Amino acid sequence: MTTTAGRARSETGRRLAHALFGLAAFALPVLDWRLAAGLAFLALLANLEFLPRTTIGRAWMRPDEPRLGGIVLYPLTVLLLVLIFRGHPVSAAAGFASLAFGDPMAAWAGRGARRRWPFNARKSPRGSLAFALTALVAVALIELGQGRSVLQALARALPPALVGAAIEASPWPRIDNLGVGLGAALAHVLGSPR
Repeated sequence: MTTTAGRARSETGRRLAHALFGLAAFALPVLDWRLAAGLAFLALLANLEFLPRTTIGRAWMRPDEPRLGGIVLYPLTVLLLVLIFRGHPVSAAAGFASLAFGDPMAAWAGRGARRRWPFNARKSPRGSLAFALTALVAVALIELGQGRSVLQALARALPPALVGAAIEASPWPRIDNLGVGLGAALAHVLGSPR
């Protein structure tokens, strides 16, 4: 797929897969951390070794993407979230959900935006707002699943949504999966009212 239309379809498929796999974030609070880590490790191995050998995997790989690009860093980020935040599974889920839903929505909403951030011409305020709102809703839904009120859920979802959006808009790193996921989870641990 070297045509512009083919590349656009590939990016759409990649973003859709990003969000669909993110549905697993809603299971993190109830899964044993060892099982969640094992599943994330299997996804990492599949994306590292199997996916690049398939037609769909090659289509999802960007032409300039390194072997350890976003397709590999996504499950690695989830694995690190599970391991680092194993005592805080809701925070791990917040980081995972922020990445899984906020990132593709930012890309979709930011596409074609004329206004760009002065510190990162590849990102736009419109994309950042879309990231923050989408991550806010996703993390709030996870919090509602923990028995919180709507107000409590939104208050606990706000820090990871804002931090994730800020990291996603930053000029570094080019592939922001690790920073977004881990930053959002840490913001959830530190910034959520108890």
